[in-house]
Amino acid sequence: MIRLERLDEATLTFKLRKNLKKSAAERTRITSQILELRTRLRRQRTNAARQPILHAELEQDPWAAAAGCPAETQAKEPAKAGRKP
Repeated sequence: MIRLERLDEATLTFKLRKNLKKSAAERTRITSQILELRTRLRRQRTNAARQPILHAELEQDPWAAAAGCPAETQAKEPAKAGRKP
């Protein structure tokens, strides 16, 4: 599960394994792995919250938006001879 980047499921699997192990050394090792996975999950969630969300509207030509018409219609209109744009 760790190799597949399914950290939530890997954490659950480690918790189950921890309950089944009888030796203290094995349980300690599994506990440290669970803590490491939780740290990675927290870091991923924090980074995902910081990422900007891009929308199609942000890719629009700012000059066309200021003129009140979409950039697509301005690009499709043919230029007429003798007139300034």
